Amino acid sequence: GITRTPVPFEGEAPDILPESVARQYPNFEQLLSHTAGCSPYLNSLINTDHQWLEEIAEQNPKGILNQLCSSLEHENVTQTIKSLRIRKKKIALLTALTDLGGIWNLFEVTGALTQFADFSCQTLLSTLVSESVTKGRLKLDTEMDSDGLGGIFILAMGKMGGGELNYSSDIDLVVLFDEKKHPVNRFNFVKSEFVKITRKFAKLMGEVSADGYVFRTDLRLRPDPFVNPVCISVGGAERYYESFARTWERAAYIKARPCAGDIASAQNFLSNIEPFVWRLNLDFSAIQDSSEMRLRIWENRGTGNLENLPGFNLKLGKGGIREIELFVQTFQMVAGGRDQTLRVPDTIGALAAINRKGWVDDDSKRVLEESYYKLRTWEHRVQMIRDAQTHAIPKVENEIVRMAALYGEDNLDKFLKEIKVTLEGVHKTTETFFATDKEDQVEYDTSFMEESDWEMVNNWRQLPAFRTERASKIFARLHPTIFNRLARSSHPREALLQLDGFLRRLPAGVQLFSLFEANQHLLELLVDTCAMAPRLASSLSNNTQVFDAVLEQNFIVPLEDEKVLEKTLCDGLDRASDFESVLRVARRWNNENNFKVGVHLLKGLSNCEQAGKSYARLANCVIKSLVPFVVEQFSSTYGPPPGRGFVFLAMGSLGAENLTSQSDLDLIMIYDPQEEEHSQGKRPLAVQVYYARLTQAMVSALSSQMAEGKLFEIDMRLRPSGRKGPVATSLNSFIHYHKNSAWTWEHLALTRARSLAGNEELGIEIEDFRQKLIHKLEDYPKIITDVIDMRRRLSENTPVEKKEDVWECRLGKGKLLDIELLAQAGALITNCMERDIGSQLLASSTKGLMTREEYEELSSHYSLLRQIMQVARLTVEGNFSPDTTGKGIIEILLQQTGMNSLETLRGKVQNQTENSKAIISDLIDNRWRKWADG
Repeated sequence: GITRTPVPFEGEAPDILPESVARQYPNFEQLLSHTAGCSPYLNSLINTDHQWLEEIAEQNPKGILNQLCSSLEHENVTQTIKSLRIRKKKIALLTALTDLGGIWNLFEVTGALTQFADFSCQTLLSTLVSESVTKGRLKLDTEMDSDGLGGIFILAMGKMGGGELNYSSDIDLVVLFDEKKHPVNRFNFVKSEFVKITRKFAKLMGEVSADGYVFRTDLRLRPDPFVNPVCISVGGAERYYESFARTWERAAYIKARPCAGDIASAQNFLSNIEPFVWRLNLDFSAIQDSSEMRLRIWENRGTGNLENLPGFNLKLGKGGIREIELFVQTFQMVAGGRDQTLRVPDTIGALAAINRKGWVDDDSKRVLEESYYKLRTWEHRVQMIRDAQTHAIPKVENEIVRMAALYGEDNLDKFLKEIKVTLEGVHKTTETFFATDKEDQVEYDTSFMEESDWEMVNNWRQLPAFRTERASKIFARLHPTIFNRLARSSHPREALLQLDGFLRRLPAGVQLFSLFEANQHLLELLVDTCAMAPRLASSLSNNTQVFDAVLEQNFIVPLEDEKVLEKTLCDGLDRASDFESVLRVARRWNNENNFKVGVHLLKGLSNCEQAGKSYARLANCVIKSLVPFVVEQFSSTYGPPPGRGFVFLAMGSLGAENLTSQSDLDLIMIYDPQEEEHSQGKRPLAVQVYYARLTQAMVSALSSQMAEGKLFEIDMRLRPSGRKGPVATSLNSFIHYHKNSAWTWEHLALTRARSLAGNEELGIEIEDFRQKLIHKLEDYPKIITDVIDMRRRLSENTPVEKKEDVWECRLGKGKLLDIELLAQAGALITNCMERDIGSQLLASSTKGLMTREEYEELSSHYSLLRQIMQVARLTVEGNFSPDTTGKGIIEILLQQTGMNSLETLRGKVQNQTENSKAIISDLIDNRWRKWADG
């Protein structure tokens, strides 16, 4: 019901409703009287049709709205536009009264205006197209065009697109047509006719007659409006947005939606230009673009100033409606590509979305939300006075009093103060965010730099990343953060050298530098990474989008459970438009999460063991998630997998779920064709060929180089017969081979085999076979003899410099491979089904194959070497050597190993290596051999 009325301005109007109706609805009579006294325009509408006013008094306004937006029966354009004009006047009065009387809130009012605008566009456009078809000017192909609209459609932009039309708003539209709905040889004829229809549409919508007008129509948001006609083809529009469009056009399409015509073609078009609107990476350069747009608005328009409110523009002035819209849309452009929940067309809904995701704090949201409501309400009041397309507070005091009266305020000073406080609150809230172009001189520390360092820094301006003036200016503003952070690092000159390498590899700078300017903690993280992990910093140059992940709220928390991780990856893959996009999404996801694991290790948020498990978890997710897509792509040509399908077995460190940042993945493909000999597809293949090629397709999906890099290097040498065997092995061949022909080293490898992806039932069967095989292997003398021989050959093939290098973790007696050989041999002898080396060593101790002290020594040394290797693989290229490695890396190594000095660590590694070498030699060459011989 009615909860408020305007304040009387020119005295109360005479009785409007019949006395019987007025007695029944006294509040409505008062609303009409006060409204008519404040607004000349609404007064004229009120006195036009008293009978209709009685209907408003007696009916639900929602029902009246739906009647006004119901279909017209007219068959010609003249009758249609006349009816629309008459209905528009009724809509204007209905929305004014429900607004002024507090019956509808602001968004119900703007929604009603938008609903009628949609109805008007659809009604008039379809009538014009029908007229053109009837007169023979437009010929439709019923096979290509089932809806009879010829592929033409209208996109609602701006406030209409967001369902937020203001009271006297014009409507921003883009009119396009789908050329595929017409024969190629008729393109020019069709285009010409649609241009004529669009011109007539805009003219009729905005033309004022004795019946009024419908909506003033603006078509200038179309591609290149000063060159292109008012209606262009979808293909032409797509080419424009792919090649020439600017940031403000991206912002415009945030609110774009189909409102009339061929809706399916419109939705298809919006889907096609989605990559233009929504950038896949966080795009902080949009902040600078929006800031410049904001300044241009203030410079080029007489928007007024906050100290003199008469004439102030509530839409475009400082602290006005546009400032809130720009603020919200900029966050959407920055992050909406990665986070689809931010793709909300209406301003308040979008503000709530960016608040939920932590981009805007609760206080800022509250200030902007409340201010937006007030500003839009004041905008409505000033427009209601004379139905003028204005957003400015009147310049004449008497007219400001009239505006205040419509708002329900009779104290002018109080009214103006409320407006001023609201505008100042908005401007204060948004100013900090947009103030990116200030170049105040800030002191920064360069005391650590030498002459050669200055020469290196001065050469940065010649690099590709600095080719634009804008990039150079942004980077200059970053100098204080960069050099102060470098100065605070343990080894600033080493970090500066790595930063130089990072910048030299960058192909462009504006977007990344804008990201750093808006989030300076990311720049500090880059400097820290350069100081502590040159290898990781090197990889960042080609994958700068990983910094986006740092802004996620969960970046500092441990990696999620594998099922949660797999779901997030699968959700991203499902949204990919084609197979190549699937591979790109997988790479970006893997890069971001690998970076997260690496940063956690560098910052001490996790230890090396946790990192090893996290890297394995990521590999598991990538392989399991990609397999269905690879199979689908492959099957489209060669048919679905014959028989029961296949399983990928994870071997080695992947099987044991303990990887480093640079680990290759050991995989085996096993398939079961059952009785089938060929695939059933467009190009059938023999099962052996089918699964071999499918394996190659999977390897290619994982290891092929793309702009985002590769996922993993794949090693399949652990398959039966190694490099000599087929890349995919049938189940029967796999079982027969391991029962009858496999070498001991292949049985050792099976101790860490794990079914990873593919047919679950087949995986269970393979695991059952693995366990039974390990139970049945009882030729212990052969196992031990072969392991002795393997140790000998490994030692002979290990270069002397590696044997003597205390920091070489893998090769050499008493090192990782040596311990793994012993552990796996013990697993075969003790029937241990656990895959990780620590558990296999423990089984040997539990079953009496080694003492508890020997187990603890080997296990401790294995963990220490894994820690060193984990840090080394993350931080340095090539061999790890303290003599050539930065001090920052050594600090991480000491932190992770719990040592207080490098010399202490070196001594411990040397001592434990000698102890482990002696233990393994004694066990294998002596005690186990004697025990096996019996």
